[in-house]
Amino acid sequence: MRRPALVLTVGVFLLTSLSVGQWGPDIRLTNDGSASRLGYNNARNLAAGGETLHVVWSDTRDGNEEIYYKRSNNAGRDWQADVRLSNATGSSWYPAVAATGNDVHVIWKDDRTGTRLIYHRCSTDGGQSWSETQCLSDTLILTGNPALAATERAVHLVCHRFDNEVNRICYRRSEDRGSTWSSPLELSPDSISSWIASIAVSGADVHVVWSSDQDGDQEVYYRRSTDHGESWGEGVRITSDTAPSVNVAVASTGTDVHIVWQYVCTPGQSHLRHAVSTDRGTTWQASAQLTTVPTQWMRPTIAASGGFVHIVTNLCRPSEELYYWLSTDRGSSWEPEYVLTPDDSATSICPFIALSVPIVHVVWEEYRDGNSEIYYKQNPNGSSGIGEIGAKGASHTRRPASAVRAVLQLRQTQAAELLDISGRRVMDLCPGENDVRHLAPGVYFVRTERGAKAGRVLIVR
Repeated sequence: MRRPALVLTVGVFLLTSLSVGQWGPDIRLTNDGSASRLGYNNARNLAAGGETLHVVWSDTRDGNEEIYYKRSNNAGRDWQADVRLSNATGSSWYPAVAATGNDVHVIWKDDRTGTRLIYHRCSTDGGQSWSETQCLSDTLILTGNPALAATERAVHLVCHRFDNEVNRICYRRSEDRGSTWSSPLELSPDSISSWIASIAVSGADVHVVWSSDQDGDQEVYYRRSTDHGESWGEGVRITSDTAPSVNVAVASTGTDVHIVWQYVCTPGQSHLRHAVSTDRGTTWQASAQLTTVPTQWMRPTIAASGGFVHIVTNLCRPSEELYYWLSTDRGSSWEPEYVLTPDDSATSICPFIALSVPIVHVVWEEYRDGNSEIYYKQNPNGSSGIGEIGAKGASHTRRPASAVRAVLQLRQTQAAELLDISGRRVMDLCPGENDVRHLAPGVYFVRTERGAKAGRVLIVR
């Protein structure tokens, strides 16, 4: 006699556990008596390309602050020795990294000349060797908080530069792997200060966000290019709040653009908010608040692949720990927050997240060793390449996972396919009953042949 399927609520509970509960142990990446520091959340200190991971940070082990690099060639299981990238009499800090194919680009802020300028180095062999250091600041104007994004076509840089008492968002690109760069282009207004831009690319689309008080309160603004950065649309105001919106970060996947930021509702207290565009930044859905209790949520970082969206931030009060949010439906709904570093005795700050589907990678600063060191951890099955993608622009809530034993009932009239969490097809499905007893227990996705949607199924024993 066929055993009945588990009740739906059990399926939802198990799915949540599978989604966020598979994080591995903390791995210490740096080990010296000095301070090792990551940068601002607008940039990325961690990049992933296949099984190769790239991490950059600043370190005072040599007396002054210098930029260091480390990589893993097997998805974070083992890590190679530290490589020092900067060597100057001044301080070097706030690095950022981007990778595409075998190319790895690193930029940072450096005051070797007495003025804070942006410098760049490139590796064309996956981080084994590096080009000479190159200054990317066109004049001796104070520049800072750089961020990078890269595709095979171009490398894209944003930063702010301070001139005539005004911070402006500046953009440059390189189409020859970082050898030469376009002239600086100012994306923000001339007369109003703007701060800390973040950048993401998807195909020919380049997305830039920043915060500015050009309309009174400090709000989030957005501009895009649809031709690899050659031309730019007008700026768009994303937020309209009565309190500052700051520390913004952006990620893109396909036609989806995701923004997360810190909404400072009262001095010393903030919420995290998220907004999404499903049409390449043309229109934006109303923002959603991820947090329920206002406290000091700080510097969120975001990554996305398919319908899966990942956010990590640190909570400064009452203890400084890392929190993680997951959406599997393009940001329409979110799993409950998950504590990545549940240790009240140690300070965990400045997280950065990257994806090499289905693995989710996170690095952060940790003070458990008496000084700040860089730590890493991963979720090996945290980001399927599928997600539950409905109609374009649809506002929908999550469909709960169906829990089944032995037989999967396909009620629709057309055939479908069953995918595992990495997006690999494991079997074809026919209308009616499908025997799934040969499959391992876990989360799977049912996708129609037309690819219109992917629904989750939990196979149990």
